[in-house]
Amino acid sequence: MGGGTGTASPGASQHRTGRRSIAAIAALGVVFGDIGTSPLYAFRAALDPTANPAVERSAVPVLGLASLIVWAIVLVVLIQYVAFIMRADNDGEGGVMALVSLIVKGRRHGRGRRALVVLGVLGASLFLGDSLITPAISVLSAVEGLEQVDPALVPWVVPLSLVIVVSLFALQRLGTTIVAGLFGPVMLLWFGTIGVLGVVSIAAHPAVLGALSPTYAVRFFAQDPFTAFVALGAVVLAVTGAEALYADLGHFGAAPIRSAWLVIVFPALVANYLGQASLVLRSPAAGGNPFYGMLPAGWVLPMVALATLATIIASQAVISGTFSLVRQAIRLEYLPRLNIQHTSDQDLGRVYLPMVNAALAVGVVILIVAFESSTGLAGAYGIAVTGTMSITAMLFLFHAWSRGGPRNRLVAAAMAVLLLVDLSFLSANLLKIPSGGWVPLVVAACVFAVMANWHSGRRRIRESMTARPVTLGSFFDHISRAQPPVQRVPGVALFVTRAEESTPWAMRAMAEQLLALPRDVVVITVAVLEVPHVGPEDRGELVVHATGGGPVSVLQLRFGFNDHQALPLTIQRLLTPILSTSELQRASYVVSTFTFEVDEGATRQRQWRQQLYIWTSKWGVDPIRYHDLPPNRTILMGHSMQLP
Repeated sequence: MGGGTGTASPGASQHRTGRRSIAAIAALGVVFGDIGTSPLYAFRAALDPTANPAVERSAVPVLGLASLIVWAIVLVVLIQYVAFIMRADNDGEGGVMALVSLIVKGRRHGRGRRALVVLGVLGASLFLGDSLITPAISVLSAVEGLEQVDPALVPWVVPLSLVIVVSLFALQRLGTTIVAGLFGPVMLLWFGTIGVLGVVSIAAHPAVLGALSPTYAVRFFAQDPFTAFVALGAVVLAVTGAEALYADLGHFGAAPIRSAWLVIVFPALVANYLGQASLVLRSPAAGGNPFYGMLPAGWVLPMVALATLATIIASQAVISGTFSLVRQAIRLEYLPRLNIQHTSDQDLGRVYLPMVNAALAVGVVILIVAFESSTGLAGAYGIAVTGTMSITAMLFLFHAWSRGGPRNRLVAAAMAVLLLVDLSFLSANLLKIPSGGWVPLVVAACVFAVMANWHSGRRRIRESMTARPVTLGSFFDHISRAQPPVQRVPGVALFVTRAEESTPWAMRAMAEQLLALPRDVVVITVAVLEVPHVGPEDRGELVVHATGGGPVSVLQLRFGFNDHQALPLTIQRLLTPILSTSELQRASYVVSTFTFEVDEGATRQRQWRQQLYIWTSKWGVDPIRYHDLPPNRTILMGHSMQLP
């Protein structure tokens, strides 16, 4: 009966272990796709003579490169992300925007808060800039295996890669629910295969295990410092998927991600990179494509097929991560309300954003056509993601230090050392700017300009609208004495507005222009908090105000930045104390919409920012779709406003 010792039964323990194993395999298919397919191109890019002409395929450089890759994985992925950064979850959510929200919770004002927010937005912009390159380089590197089958197939690499990525983006609108269950097993097969390939190759030249010691990396730098420094720009390709571990924290939790990394991913990656080094030491000519060079002749084509599946999964993970990041930016008012479609009834985290999908598709196609090979794209890859990693490390360092205490200060000191590693990778990648590194930087700069301008524009509009607030009490006192009188007609109106407003603009416009208001009025304010989720018990609060025109109800709704803002479902329970079910089903939603105009008297720079704001505002969807409002019962009240 109750009151036992608290020891779990063997059956319950086995059940929990089984669930953790299933979650770990599922994480393989979403979290580790990017970093898991890096062996296709990372070691190859490090040996590419066009990018680093001085690098040789002799013992010291090859073992030095292998050692650099292994220790980059240990320091950046294992220690920086798995051991440290993944502990900084914001109510279970991860990613650079969630980390910013976590940090600024206790810093409501001041320059420090603004600097941290700007840093986070810059990190998010760099992540989005890099998200164009991952699908392109991953798919190209997989299809390039056809060259090992028959050199005559080389002209087909780019067309086939284009077919794959276009098909991938075209299928996004269907969602990933149906095939998501296959992602984990496919990636489990992938990691098992590349791990076995590496072990077999290592067995042919066991001396390569010496690269597990950092002394070979030190010797490489001592022998040729500049060549080794340039090589860091390719070495970082082995850890470009590290940010995904943190970004996808909310989907699986830290425990399954750590388990999958330690038990499956980390050993497989290390074995494969050492196997490639072993092959190059035995046959320097194999450095042109050491990954496929480890395969027996008859296994190349099946491996191309498996690699293509793995890179599609890696690309899907990046696309899904981009959708999630953009959704967070929308909720936090760094982007307008884009069209967000939920592709799963069970998991509201599975979303599809048509505009973002189209922009990614066009960008990836352009990159494949322009660069034509994975080695060509390697020059563009890495600079943005190292910037994101450095920013994440800075934010985590500040977070750990600000929490105080000896343990947190020690963690911050360790992160400061790891930040130096990130900055060294970033410095090496700056050399790539002329050879393609400018691409993600230009994309990131454009994204940052749009996000920063939209956020500051929203803030100025709020300040302008609330500079002379009209309280509900004074508004209803006014209309009760207005001439000609404002008629109160039968019906229920639900005015949806921002939490910062007092009397909704739509309510004021309806009274002034139509000289009428419904008898029963409910003001629904919507606030998005700097937390991922708000529980049902904290979702809303109903307040009734006594005014000269009668009682007015205000429903104050609170959402997290990852919550779905479906108002009809949300308010059904909260408004039952004042409205019956039949009244709610007949009620009309009234929403304000704005048309913005440029201030002709403003400076040229201000007018440029206003034009950018107006252009960006045209991306947004109407509030009917955003809040899932019934179109046949929603009234849009339009207003024209000169931008402040």
